[in-house]
Amino acid sequence: MIKKAFKHLFHSMGYALKPVHRKSFFGGDGLRTFRIGRFQLLANKNHTIEFNMRQFPFYNLNLPRLARFVEGRFPGAAVVDIGANIGDTAAFIRNMSDVPVICIEGNDYYFGLLEKNTQSIPDVTLIKTYLAEKTTEIAGKPTFVEGTSSILEGEDRIRLVSFDDLAKDPAYDFSRVKIIKTDTDGYDMMILRGAMDFIERNKPVLFFEYDREFLRQQKDPGIDTLRKLADAGYHRILFYDNQGRFIVALTTQDFDSIVQMHDYIEGYKAPFEFYDICFFHKDDDEMACAFVSSEMRLNAAE
Repeated sequence: MIKKAFKHLFHSMGYALKPVHRKSFFGGDGLRTFRIGRFQLLANKNHTIEFNMRQFPFYNLNLPRLARFVEGRFPGAAVVDIGANIGDTAAFIRNMSDVPVICIEGNDYYFGLLEKNTQSIPDVTLIKTYLAEKTTEIAGKPTFVEGTSSILEGEDRIRLVSFDDLAKDPAYDFSRVKIIKTDTDGYDMMILRGAMDFIERNKPVLFFEYDREFLRQQKDPGIDTLRKLADAGYHRILFYDNQGRFIVALTTQDFDSIVQMHDYIEGYKAPFEFYDICFFHKDDDEMACAFVSSEMRLNAAE
């Protein structure tokens, strides 16, 4: 998500980004410190988070607003942060609310930074694992660039775990979870499908990245998972642009309009590359409507 927002800014000015050696642009290898509200964090020097925070005033603030809103309705509710990266989302959330955050990150390098960065953030649980649709083991090579981690072809044995299996692990407490967030650059739909038992039983608010290009790379149509969630009772769906600004709220009763939103970001001529999507179960529709109203007021005030 971080890298793509940066890329979109240059596209909007008529420039196409070409690969460069990262040292020439972001200042090379090593670490730097920066602040998110009252928390000081470490990041690799080529991480683009500070750039996005400066350039996009709505960047990464929609989920913290959601967490604060849900906390008001469900005191003690917790957030699961899948693809926790360096802990920036936990810091953003903690600056707006006191909800417990369960951070899940599989990449060794980013998990090391996550451990350091969350030492000063209260009520954070860390879990080091990669999530997938099914629990399995694959051959690959974990890597990272800028603010994104991935698994390339390789010979390392990497264990993948479904969220449903992880939630059964007695070492962790998911009983208070009311929001599941995932930002994993194309693996989000797979991870949600691997959490369907938990989702159907607990009906958390879902907040996830929806990127057609990354989904295409995974041969995942995406829209089928949205239908699956609709069949599970998810009803009101909010779309945000890739800079975090609220666009529109729809319901699954008008699924044709959801398909139109799906089609709108298809291909290289799309005005931006991905959505953040917030999806509420029908049992929480009163809360969903109230949250939509608050987001609309925020847009009107800008």
